[in-house]
Amino acid sequence: LDVAHLFENREDVTLIVCGGQWDVRARAFRGVTAQSSIAAHRADWAILGACALHPRFGATGTNEDDAQMKRAMAAASARTMILVDHSKRDQVAAHLVLAPENVDLVVTDQAWPELEETGVEVVYTPR
Repeated sequence: LDVAHLFENREDVTLIVCGGQWDVRARAFRGVTAQSSIAAHRADWAILGACALHPRFGATGTNEDDAQMKRAMAAASARTMILVDHSKRDQVAAHLVLAPENVDLVVTDQAWPELEETGVEVVYTPR
């Protein structure tokens, strides 16, 4: 809902908000209803955060429900962008979000040549 508020006055953006169970702590929708809503739509990009990102194991998370939602968003999108800072680099968490071959672009705050060598596009943007 926070992101929807940012775009509410943009005439050039078609904004669709899924329903589902509201997670107050994460400020996000969760559950089967939210996943079904996402699966019924298509997007150009899924822009996702990750708890951990590893060149071999991909994007992973610490929360199973969150990882499921992110997989649903990626499946409904043509391309997937992962946003991570250097502290999440070369880390692995318990729940798979995306395998490395399903990550199209990574935006991070430090150069990451080892990840680029795997074929993933990496954009470096300093803090």
